[in-house]
Amino acid sequence: MKCPAFAAVVALWGALVLVGPAHAAEQSTAPRADGFAGCQDAKSDAALAGSLCARFSAPLDYAAPSGERIELFVRKFPAPGRSAGQVWLVAGGPGESGASFYPLLKTLRAAFPGYDLLVPDHRGTGFSSRLCQKEEAVDSAGGAALEGAEWATCFEALESDSKRTRAFTLTHSARDLSALMERYSTGRKTWLYGVSYGTQLVLRMMTVAAPRRLDGIVLDSLVPPETTEQWDLSHRSAVVERWAARSSRSATRTRPAGRVWGARRSPRCRGSSTIPSCPRPSRGDVRSSSSAHC
Repeated sequence: MKCPAFAAVVALWGALVLVGPAHAAEQSTAPRADGFAGCQDAKSDAALAGSLCARFSAPLDYAAPSGERIELFVRKFPAPGRSAGQVWLVAGGPGESGASFYPLLKTLRAAFPGYDLLVPDHRGTGFSSRLCQKEEAVDSAGGAALEGAEWATCFEALESDSKRTRAFTLTHSARDLSALMERYSTGRKTWLYGVSYGTQLVLRMMTVAAPRRLDGIVLDSLVPPETTEQWDLSHRSAVVERWAARSSRSATRTRPAGRVWGARRSPRCRGSSTIPSCPRPSRGDVRSSSSAHC
């Protein structure tokens, strides 16, 4: 006579053996909540046709990863055909969203043929979490832009929650960029293209949280460190005139028009190979640091 309890155990074990692998396979192929999907505005705006959007959860403060979270938005323009890799486009500002690149997509496609173009919105800009959550909400009186009385209540919110306000820093934004690159890496060639303030952000990321895969960096309109008196932006006219004079005296230094120039990673400095040293950034900076060049 068979033992009913033994038979039940055998049946249960058989069910687990048969169902377990199928369930595991189902879980491994299930899309993640922060994966790319068709953008809602891709059909209404011809410039955004075919783009994919993702929203990534990141710590408000990387020193307290279990605390408040913010949402980071990134838009992907897939390459036609098989992708050769990724180019991350980092906008300027601070305060400029990735949308500033949208009118330049044709030019960028030509500069990086066969590459997916990924355009993140820095924290505090675009579709990423904003500083004034209520006043900058899409359904607020002025939409994403501040309007009328919203200015006053926005500043009140910034002062009343100063801890949150102080988390919108260059260094935290740099860690955001690194986290996004790690999350959405495809394992293929990866390039970073930073413009203006975006060059500071890229170099800060290379100092505090360099991604595991990065094949090159393009720095467009390089922003110098705030503490460099000679090249500080307040002296921009003198700097431009000085370089114009040098260029006119030495035509051999002029680079061919239309070519994209990049700086590859150097073992000496985890940023641009043209930067001799990268001092560690000080803590608590708010969009500013003595080591902003790195």
